[in-house]
Amino acid sequence: MSPVESPAYLARQPILDSHQGIFAYELLFRDSPDNKTALIRNGVRETAQVLENVLNNFGLSRLVGNHKAFINCSREMLLDNIFSPLDSDRFVLEILESVDADDTVVSVVKKYHERGYEFALDDVIFDAENLKRLEPFFPYVKYVKLDLIENSAEALKAAVPYFKERGMVLLAEKVESEEDFTARLEDGYDLVQGFFFGKPEIVRGKRMD
Repeated sequence: MSPVESPAYLARQPILDSHQGIFAYELLFRDSPDNKTALIRNGVRETAQVLENVLNNFGLSRLVGNHKAFINCSREMLLDNIFSPLDSDRFVLEILESVDADDTVVSVVKKYHERGYEFALDDVIFDAENLKRLEPFFPYVKYVKLDLIENSAEALKAAVPYFKERGMVLLAEKVESEEDFTARLEDGYDLVQGFFFGKPEIVRGKRMD
């Protein structure tokens, strides 16, 4: 029986540097060309589909050029070792805010880190309780993403010296206005992401079922 072609979809959103040049893209699951956001039923399946699309249906160069690709990863994805085939120079593994830094997960993150993979922490809330929860990840994390909606202006500013003293790169996400962008530059953020620069763009390819 001949393989059947079906459409494959994926979204990408740019991550920019302080000069508004493209630094990377975050790659996101989509299940139709009309989706503004995806209906997430199973985080493992959705991330696996993003990876399948990148590796088999689209091609990394077509999606991100020479830039890095940020990919969301849940606890299950980390423990399943699904990211091992990925090029550690191109992909950044973005640990979702729902992942707790227990000994099992931290051990896996450490092993990936020793193989050259870079990690980002997603949707970090800058308060003492959350920082304590995430602290075991810190030796292996390069990028920290702070949400402008979930953090106060004071917290966003205080986060800069805290994380930079630990050698991390600060990324402000959900930047939706020029005022937001200017304020985060003044605070000392390195990277920005949000609707002010670009909404997730749907990319269409073909899948062989």
